[in-house]
Parts: sequence; C-alpha cells; structure tokens
Amino acid sequence: SAVYWSVHGPLAALIAEFVGTHAQRGSLCALTVSALDGAGSVAITPRGRLLITCGRRVYEHLGLTGHVSAAGGRYCIAVPLLDERYARGGSAHARLMEAARLIGTIHLLLCWQVDGACVDPAFPPGVVAHRCDVDASVRRYERLQVPMPAQPRRPSAPHDAQGGGRDGSSGIQCDSSGADDPLFVSLATDESWARLRAEQADSDGGGDVAEVGEAALH
Repeated sequence: SAVYWSVHGPLAALIAEFVGTHAQRGSLCALTVSALDGAGSVAITPRGRLLITCGRRVYEHLGLTGHVSAAGGRYCIAVPLLDERYARGGSAHARLMEAARLIGTIHLLLCWQVDGACVDPAFPPGVVAHRCDVDASVRRYERLQVPMPAQPRRPSAPHDAQGGGRDGSSGIQCDSSGADDPLFVSLATDESWARLRAEQADSDGGGDVAEVGEAALH
C-alpha cells in the first residue's frame, strides 16, 4: 500500500544528511504544507533538487541565487542537493545551511520509494514524523463488443395479407350479394320500410326512389 509521512522539523536538519542519503538510494519527494512568508513553499524533487518559492524579502535574506517567477512578485530558487558543491565540505554547503536555518521549522509531506516500493526513511534527531497509510483502489476499464439485437419484423399491411395490390384496392374479400352491407341488408329484409319509401315516392311523384323500393320488394 502507498505510504507517506507527515514531517515536522527544521529544514537544516533534513538537508544536512537526510536528503542526500535518501535521494541517492531511491526517489524522495516532499512538499511543505505550511507556507513561507504567507505564500512561499519548499519542495524536494525525486532528482534531489530543493525548490524554494518566496517573496522578495525572504529571497534577499536567504542569499541563494534564483530568478523572478513568470507571475511576477515571487522568486524561485532551485538547489541541486546532490551536487558536490552543496554536499558537506563543498564550497556552497555553508551558504545553503545558513539559508535553511533562516527558513526554520517546516511542516511537509514526504514519500520515499526504493525500486517503486514505499520504504520507511530514517529521520534525523529533532524531526518528528508520523506515518500515514493510504488505502488505494484500482479501476480497470475494457472495451467490450456488445451484439446489437435483431430488428423486429414489421407487420404486413392489411392489403398485403388479403392480396391487395398497388392499384389502391383494399384487397378485402366482400360478398358480391351485398350481405355485408348494412344498407343493403336493411333494404332486403325490412319490407315494411321499403313499402313506406315506395308510398312516399308515389305521393311525391317520384321515380328513382320508388323503383329502388319496388326492387327491394321483389
């Protein structure tokens, strides 16, 4: 499981021997939680570089060479701790330690890995460190081919089922005798209704309606 350390202590105690030893044997990463002069920060990269961002006042007191940040108003300092000049006995070691003492006590989160595995570091005297275990979870994504369902068959049209064609005919079979026609049935079976229509036609001097009525009677 992943492990990191919450570390409280003077920066000078960390960079005197600790950073150089652990950075050479593995990958050391650290970042301050508390800010310097209200907004600055300190970090240690896996390649053993000490990074400091601070305001102009702190920058002038540290005495380390840096440059103005692109945002303006801040200064960035990068110190290669594995360089022989900053190691114990080097020409720039005393100046680095003096700058670290000016920064004072810091609170940072630190992780040390050897061959990709987290290892417990050996902290120097005067540094308080608390181990923090991280419960990590892994999500795996894969591409799967899902077959598409077959298209449902469209129901055939009524004229297709009954043999209709493209001429607009419905294709519905009907009795030529007119037995399915409600009007025809009523005319053929209701003789009293037919006689009534015939009498009305005679009284009106009609022709066509009377003929229909007589035809229905016969």
